[in-house]
Amino acid sequence: MNHEEIVAHIRSFDTDALREALQEAPEPPTGESKADIIADTIVWLETLQGDLISLVNQVGGGEDVEMVVAIQYVELKSRWIAFNTKMNYSMFRGNHPHVSDMCRATAVSTFLQHVEGLLREDDIDHITEFLARPMKDAA
Repeated sequence: MNHEEIVAHIRSFDTDALREALQEAPEPPTGESKADIIADTIVWLETLQGDLISLVNQVGGGEDVEMVVAIQYVELKSRWIAFNTKMNYSMFRGNHPHVSDMCRATAVSTFLQHVEGLLREDDIDHITEFLARPMKDAA
């Protein structure tokens, strides 16, 4: 794919479908507005999307753009892992995860699936394997 096709693919992410999926989140027990949390989540994800587009545009074409997309994929996947870890520890302690964390984890997971269309399957496998290793083994 050339850089224009990559940018077009990134831009084609369906935030309306994401917004609809986020409606399934539970109502926040803290009295916060779920609609506000969803709106903030969409803005947050659109910022990540814009950062990726900007980076791809700055690099332009060639193999470096593939590397940049892979690096951004690592960052996004790391965020998803962090959200899941945070929510799992919250539940382990008998608390409910924050609805904002749930929405952001869903958003970044959905965007990750979209970005995967830009990567080779073996690159995705290597990244997933690397991120699954304990830190002492990964470095």
